[in-house]
Amino acid sequence: MSMACWVWTPMLLGLAFLGYLPWSQAKQSGRPKVMHLQISLYELREAKEDVRQLKDIPPKMRTEMLTSADTAINKVKDIILAMGGKPEYVHPINRPKYDNYRHLRHAIKMLKEAKEQLRNEEGLPIGLRMMGTLEINRCLGYLEKALDFVK
Repeated sequence: MSMACWVWTPMLLGLAFLGYLPWSQAKQSGRPKVMHLQISLYELREAKEDVRQLKDIPPKMRTEMLTSADTAINKVKDIILAMGGKPEYVHPINRPKYDNYRHLRHAIKMLKEAKEQLRNEEGLPIGLRMMGTLEINRCLGYLEKALDFVK
């Protein structure tokens, strides 16, 4: 065995072990590391359909709401990637029983939780954290306006 093998083999094994630890911890808990963000992706995608079904909403506002949801979805995907996760649309296990527009209502709840998760996550670049928070806040504003058309 060459000298390079004696140096590189332990280093590669160490890196492989370090890469395995977070995955095994997430696997043990049974939940992805970025659960609120993952559920937010699902609920935002579904909330867009709720927005499309709203009556008496000006077309320009509907377009702004849908565009904001798309922008937030893309930013949440970027954040999940930066946090070492894989963007997936995770269906929530427990969702409160809402009378109507359940995805719209739950998207608001989950985005608020995702924003808190984003704020507390360590190791996330500050610029991405700020941009993600900005997009989540913007989208929350639009989704809450959409609820005004439901009431």
